[in-house]
Amino acid sequence: MSIRQKQWGKLILFGAGLVIAWGFAGIGGWAYDPGWHVHNGLWMLRHHAILHRDGFTWKAPDTPWANAEWGFDLLAGWIYSLFGWAGDRWLVVVVYGCLFGLILWHSRLKIPEFGWLWLCFFFAAGSAAVVRPQIFSYLFFAIALVGILRGRNLSLLSLLVIPWNNTHASAILWLGLLGIETLIQRDWRTLWKPWFISLGGFFVSPTSLGSLVAFTKMQGNRLSLLIPEYRSPNFHGALPWIVIGFALIAGYQVIKRGDLRSKLWVFFGTAAFLFSRRLGIYSAIIDMLVIECPPLTPALKKVMALVTVGVFSVFLMTTPIWITQPFARPVEYQAVQYLKSVHAVRVLNQYEYGSTMEMAGLKPICDGRDIWLGQSWYDHYFETLVGQYPLRRLLRVDIPNAKYMVFPNHSIVADQIWLLPGWHQVYDDGKVSCWTKTTN
Repeated sequence: MSIRQKQWGKLILFGAGLVIAWGFAGIGGWAYDPGWHVHNGLWMLRHHAILHRDGFTWKAPDTPWANAEWGFDLLAGWIYSLFGWAGDRWLVVVVYGCLFGLILWHSRLKIPEFGWLWLCFFFAAGSAAVVRPQIFSYLFFAIALVGILRGRNLSLLSLLVIPWNNTHASAILWLGLLGIETLIQRDWRTLWKPWFISLGGFFVSPTSLGSLVAFTKMQGNRLSLLIPEYRSPNFHGALPWIVIGFALIAGYQVIKRGDLRSKLWVFFGTAAFLFSRRLGIYSAIIDMLVIECPPLTPALKKVMALVTVGVFSVFLMTTPIWITQPFARPVEYQAVQYLKSVHAVRVLNQYEYGSTMEMAGLKPICDGRDIWLGQSWYDHYFETLVGQYPLRRLLRVDIPNAKYMVFPNHSIVADQIWLLPGWHQVYDDGKVSCWTKTTN
């Protein structure tokens, strides 16, 4: 295959990646989390300050807040103020374009024989293509890996910690990569510099080490298994199997012919994924950078090429659906508009609905800004959402002053509301309902 043909193959793959990122960004829309980030960014633009205490919820006002993702929030809020959600959707596509382009440029996988593997990676990574700060974290992580593979100066790469830590607290992953390089090089005469720069970079932030501490606590906290993000489609279905498949392929490759660095990377990435599914994309990025093309017989080349043609044919048939995918509106949007029209206060809401409520100018009971660490009522709130704590007791002991509730019609919480005295339904759109309390 000529160099020009390889270049065209990578260009076609790059275009496919952009289409997938665009489609997934539309499927995710602005439900669940993006509104939190945009709302925080708009607040910072308005007040010319960075919020260090919770100012958006009614249950825990003025609680200290790390605000580790302020950089992304500010950017997303600024783009939203100019172009609305369409602008933020393009932000996702541009960042993913940089991510896919960087990995395609460095990858040693042959085109077109392994084009099918690239499509699998695009779908795995694309499932997290939403207006959230993680998208920048994936890009910074890939830049760090490629920089190390190409022998770039570690001290220079360590400066990535500064923008990384101010957009997403997962910058701690850089310390893992640096630790692996330390084990490999064992040259403390030069390695003390990148360590010094990296650790110092965590302090170049309005939150100092607050983001690092918050991220570490979040990974090991018992509530991690209850947070909706862990139960969302992005972390179920095919994604775990795709990531495990990547790990098996990469593991087989590096055990047979990989160097020590590649072996440690694959172990590091796989262990991180097994510890927390939200780290699966990082694991997939590692695998795509270390997988090498095995020797292919002429017959196997034909088989791989046919598989790629088949997979791409299916993708091309569905391309119109991906391209025309609208930017989804949250399912609770109309219910929240009703609550806004009646000036509802002290609303006990489904956790995922908090973002939409904040965008509408309402205060949810809580949101995802780490205010829950160490608060027992928040533990009980999450346990109620998954049926581990009775709603009646939550309202009597932990949240006795709630006046409204908004939950999905077919949920374990909604089933309990009908049994509560003094609560009656005031809104129902077939998917989400609102209730209000009429008696003490």
